[in-house]
Amino acid sequence: MSRPKVYKVLLLEDDESSAKLLLHTLERYNFDVTHVVDGMSGLTKIRNNSFDLVISDVNMPYLDGISFLEKGKDMLKMTPVIMLFQFR
Repeated sequence: MSRPKVYKVLLLEDDESSAKLLLHTLERYNFDVTHVVDGMSGLTKIRNNSFDLVISDVNMPYLDGISFLEKGKDMLKMTPVIMLFQFR
């Protein structure tokens, strides 16, 4: 019997409580999650690794989520991306 596929997820989230919630939820469902706190770190990760899904906050330090997408678009052509933002 073969093992189910483990999907690799890159999570870009600088808010600690949001990141903990997302990490806990994704790992509970057996996703392999790599977490970074800014877009620059996210770019480094996508240059050196492949992911099945990217989940990114819009508002982050150093490089925001939109700029991360613009700079990483060639590396993310076949990767689904979910953008998150907090409405206050």
